[in-house]
Amino acid sequence: MFRRSQPLDTVIGTWSGTASVWTSNSSYPGPYTNTFSTTLTFTGSAGSVWNVSNDTFSLSIPEGLITITITLQQDSTGQTEPITGTFTPLSNATSPGSMDLSAPLHIDAGIFGSSDVVLPLSTSGTITTPTGIITGQALDTNGNITLVGQANAVGGPLDSSLVQANLVGTIVNAPPT
Repeated sequence: MFRRSQPLDTVIGTWSGTASVWTSNSSYPGPYTNTFSTTLTFTGSAGSVWNVSNDTFSLSIPEGLITITITLQQDSTGQTEPITGTFTPLSNATSPGSMDLSAPLHIDAGIFGSSDVVLPLSTSGTITTPTGIITGQALDTNGNITLVGQANAVGGPLDSSLVQANLVGTIVNAPPT
């Protein structure tokens, strides 16, 4: 006897907030800060951990005479590599929602060159920046969420430099429990 699997639900949410980026490179320490708004696609079913993805993230940070542009990396065929991860919905006020993402980012600093970094972003992470210790915060009942992460960049002006990020925002239309 075969059991039919239930079709997965798709929920489209919006994540808006403020992103701050630091690097260990003394020429580009940061913090570089600006607002962002992006769409998250959640796929799953009630009572489970949902898959989450985004293939449109971008962030522009004016810095002096240049603009630092952070977009998603592209593979060898020119296709965008999406942000992917998991999302555990908010169960109740004492069991907040969590999110873990892998963000393949391309950091373009104009005439200074570009670097790539795959940032693991999490509500359960902690980073120590020049401005202090920042800890991720799980989704609360108002939709507020904070993801933090860090990884070493590859290539360009940030090659081997530690890149740290703090994304503080609100998710509208997150999946139900």
